[in-house]
Amino acid sequence: MEELDQYLIRFEEQFTRNGGKVIWAQDALEANEAVLKICKEHQAMQVVKSKSMVTEEIHLNDFLAKNQIESVETDLGEYIQQLDGEPPYHIVTPAMHKSKEDVAKLFHEKLGVEPNLTPSELTLISRKNLREKYTSAGVGVTGGNFLLADIGGVCVTENEGNGRLTTAFPNVHIAIVGIEKIIPSINDLNLYWPLLATYGTGQNVTVYNTIFTGPRKKNENDGPKEMYVILLDNGRSNLLKDVHIRESAYCIRCGSCLNACPVYKKHWRPYLWRYL
Repeated sequence: MEELDQYLIRFEEQFTRNGGKVIWAQDALEANEAVLKICKEHQAMQVVKSKSMVTEEIHLNDFLAKNQIESVETDLGEYIQQLDGEPPYHIVTPAMHKSKEDVAKLFHEKLGVEPNLTPSELTLISRKNLREKYTSAGVGVTGGNFLLADIGGVCVTENEGNGRLTTAFPNVHIAIVGIEKIIPSINDLNLYWPLLATYGTGQNVTVYNTIFTGPRKKNENDGPKEMYVILLDNGRSNLLKDVHIRESAYCIRCGSCLNACPVYKKHWRPYLWRYL
C-alpha cells in the first residue's frame, strides 16, 4: 500500500503485454459507463456476474438495467437475493438470513416451480437456469480478490465454480477491482489465499482459485476473446492520503469481522465494503 502507484503501473504493463486492456475509473459513474460502452461495442444485452462486492458498491446491476441490459448474479446466494429484490446480507454468505423454507417459497413465487422443494432440488433448478445464462451472455463480469503486480494477474476465489463459468463462456470478461487489491507478487498468494479462506469460511483453502492474465491465447480452447480490468478508485486515493486511516485499505474482505460484530449481526444490510 505504501508503493501502490508503482505496483499498479507494473500491473498495467504486464496485463497489457498479455493482451488485456486496463481502464482507470475515478468514480462509480466512470466504471459503470466503461462497462456499458464495452457491452454496446459487443452488442451484449445480457451479462453474467460472479459475486463481486465492488459492483455492489457502484450499483452496476441497477445501472445496466436502466440501459436495458440484464445482469444476472450467478453465485447461488446472490442469485437468491436478486430474485427477491434484495441486496446481499453478508459479503461471503449473501443469503444467510434466509431459511430453506424462505428460499423454496421464493422460487415458487418467482420461478413457478413446485412449493416446498428441498435444498438439493432448489440448487438443481438454479443450476439449470444459470447454465442457460452462461451460454447466452455476451459479457462476463467478476471482481478480483487480489491483483498481482509482477505477472499482471487477477485472482478470483470462489467455492461454486460460477466464476470460472462466467469467464469461460462469454466472449468478453470484465474484472472490476478496487486499486487497493494489489499485492506485489504471485508468491505472496502462499500467504493470502489460505488467510482469506481460513478467516472467511474456515477452509484451509477455497475450492476454486483462478488467476487470469488476459484473454485466451491461440492454443487455448476456452476463455474470453477480450479481457478488461477496470481499476476503481472511487475515493480510495483520498483515504490513502491520510496515514491515520490508511490501514483500513489493508482489509482483504474475508468477512470474518461480520461474524463477531454485534452491530452487523443485528443490522440487516451490513455494507461493510463501503468503508469510504
